[in-house]
Amino acid sequence: MQLIYSNHGSCVISQASNAPHVAASLSPTWPRTKLGRWPARTHWISMAVFCLILYWIAIFTATHLPQSLIPVRHSFAGADKLAHALIFFGFAWLMAWAAGVSRHTRRVAWVVGLGAVYAGLDEFTQNWAPGRTADPLDFAADLLGIVLGTSLFVLASSIFRTHKQPANG
Repeated sequence: MQLIYSNHGSCVISQASNAPHVAASLSPTWPRTKLGRWPARTHWISMAVFCLILYWIAIFTATHLPQSLIPVRHSFAGADKLAHALIFFGFAWLMAWAAGVSRHTRRVAWVVGLGAVYAGLDEFTQNWAPGRTADPLDFAADLLGIVLGTSLFVLASSIFRTHKQPANG
């Protein structure tokens, strides 16, 4: 029995020294970098998930604190709706980043759907927070932020991917 390391950094067990290198793989199939670390994309996804979790905790905490603890002065009519849209824009952007929708456009529906479900649950559960109520217009602003955040993420990632590819010729 012999351990053979492939060009991709994976370790393969071979029965005999002249046997083909197909017996068993001890590591994932994607190639490692020259330094033996996992590809950078995996690190970006981990960071995206971490940021998404922190952002979600911040949103949940801020929307469920008693209204008396958060002194809010609206400088114009509809400022709270703008705040809802911007908050959920960021939430959708992070969800799209973590889900990798730039490469898998079918995931866009999942991001928008999960974001909408969370926005609905968030508004609904505010009924139990002191001084807070569920507002259908807040939910509509949340949905607008989710759709815009996801759409702009897909647009930005496709532009980035287009500029990143080398020109043919």
